Amino acid sequence: MKYCFRLFIGFLLLQTSNSFAQDKATFYADTSYLHGNWRKKPFTGFMKWTIQNKTIGWGETLEVEVTPNQIDTLFFQRNSESEVDTIICDIKKPRAYRIMFNACCGAFNIRSADKNGINSEIKIELTSKVEDSTLVATNAETGAFIKKKSTPTFESICASAMASNISHISLGEIGPCDEIDDCEGWFCNYSKDDEESYSDNLGFKKKYFTFRYMPLNSKPQVIIYNIDKKELTFKY
Repeated sequence: MKYCFRLFIGFLLLQTSNSFAQDKATFYADTSYLHGNWRKKPFTGFMKWTIQNKTIGWGETLEVEVTPNQIDTLFFQRNSESEVDTIICDIKKPRAYRIMFNACCGAFNIRSADKNGINSEIKIELTSKVEDSTLVATNAETGAFIKKKSTPTFESICASAMASNISHISLGEIGPCDEIDDCEGWFCNYSKDDEESYSDNLGFKKKYFTFRYMPLNSKPQVIIYNIDKKELTFKY
């Protein structure tokens, strides 16, 4: 009887331990795409990532809590003398991820444990309707117009195949650019058939928000913005 009782308690402890383990997500800074010499001994201080006050470098693994009802922040630093980038992410599920070096832009990509890519799909919703909108949301190089209260769900269709999947998300008012310094940049128009068309004569006159976003699953991220209150929220 005592033996059975010990087995039962052991089973409960094992289940509890597994339950806690299942509530963790892991990020491994994979050295596969680093230069051969760097792979053997990554340069000290070359790229660091911090989530939930835990920091890793190349060849290291970071384990963090799953936070399904809130947004997390990743802090990324290229080297000890560079500025720290703030990147928004959403750790919804206990999954394993790989951080891969991106030699094209001196940054990184986020991938699933099997190294498959993760698309950054978003949808911007406003709390009030707008007519004849001049508001555009961008996902990396791709822009989508706000129609009535929202954009379609969209990803960047114009980015280079070598570009990082960590993208800049923004919302702003656009207008004609009379001079180069008159407004900020141009954007590629989103279309469902993935045909690229550029708004070379348009640019942002005003930005409501802009931030960097790291996708961690294939489910589109819905972002809600209140123009009057200047409040930005994420829909779960």
